[in-house]
Amino acid sequence: MRRRLFLATASGLPSIALAQGTGVRRVAVLIALSESDPEGQMRFGGLREGLRDLGWIEGKNLAIDARYAGGSPERTHELAQAFAAASPDVIVVNGTPALGEIHKATRTIPVVFMAAVDPVGLGYIDSLARPGGNITGFGSFDVALVGKWLQLLKEVAPSLSHATVAHNPANTPYYPRLIKPMDRLPGLADVPVTLMAWQNPADIGRVIAETAQRPDGCLLVPPDGFNTRHRAEIASSALAAGLPLIATYPAFVRSGALMSYSTDTNYYRQAAGYVDRILKGARPADLPVQLPTRFQLMINMATARRLGLTVPPTLLATADEVIE
Repeated sequence: MRRRLFLATASGLPSIALAQGTGVRRVAVLIALSESDPEGQMRFGGLREGLRDLGWIEGKNLAIDARYAGGSPERTHELAQAFAAASPDVIVVNGTPALGEIHKATRTIPVVFMAAVDPVGLGYIDSLARPGGNITGFGSFDVALVGKWLQLLKEVAPSLSHATVAHNPANTPYYPRLIKPMDRLPGLADVPVTLMAWQNPADIGRVIAETAQRPDGCLLVPPDGFNTRHRAEIASSALAAGLPLIATYPAFVRSGALMSYSTDTNYYRQAAGYVDRILKGARPADLPVQLPTRFQLMINMATARRLGLTVPPTLLATADEVIE
């Protein structure tokens, strides 16, 4: 019988290790959300199913050590250090903060990332086509997506005159550099974009209130562990303030946001393909980073009605999902 051994790491967090010679490969997974969050469960489930479809069966030829950071930068750092010390065959990370911590923790263990922002600009890989080093994966968010958000909101709220992008700089310190080119996006020069920071739940109401002081504003919520963890409060506060909100993930719309326009989260299953190839001998340096080609639009009609907005039939026709 194969036996799992639990080794303590320098951070005091146990990591799965397996007796040598068992033929079982080890994959560590760092998930940005909390273990109780359905969104986090869905993401991990896609990765696990993808690996199973490729013949990697837990308890037979695969052991997965999945840990949830709960949106905490401190926890993310601890888990990255623990995984590096445990030296699994592959580390899978979700989100840019986790990728940054893993990049600092190891330059040798193969890493597959999902939903990371500008990995070239942040210095984690050499190029999308030839990543170099030990890291490859699947990108998601870029400034063009924010431009698309504004275009979608203007279809619903043509009088839109200003926008706030809200994030937690402890998780996403690179957003100021990414958002700066917004004023050069075609057709959006008449919608100034302000980047505002919130770092704890008490800041949410303040940022939303400041945005709502001027008429015809909106709230843009990019990928950020803090944002996703507090999505229900953000969505309800924006609705109470009369602000149209568009976000990255459908989970925000299910929590009451007006719209989401996001990459297809099927890349969690796609990431399983890269893990499979690495376990079979491929080098991350030779696997190109893939950018999203499919996007999903979700609209909450109940929120639109409460905001007094009319969603054009042409926009409804293009939506992947409509919540009534």
